[in-house]
Amino acid sequence: MIRREVFWFIEGWYNRRRRHSGLGYMSPMDFEQGETHVRGG
Repeated sequence: MIRREVFWFIEGWYNRRRRHSGLGYMSPMDFEQGETHVRGG
């Protein structure tokens, strides 16, 4: 049970907010929002 909770914390909260070098040191959420704005015009 603890392993599952740790997994969901990492996948559901931490990874979405931490910065990734492959995304120009942006969080995945920020990167996706930026991509949406670029595509939208």
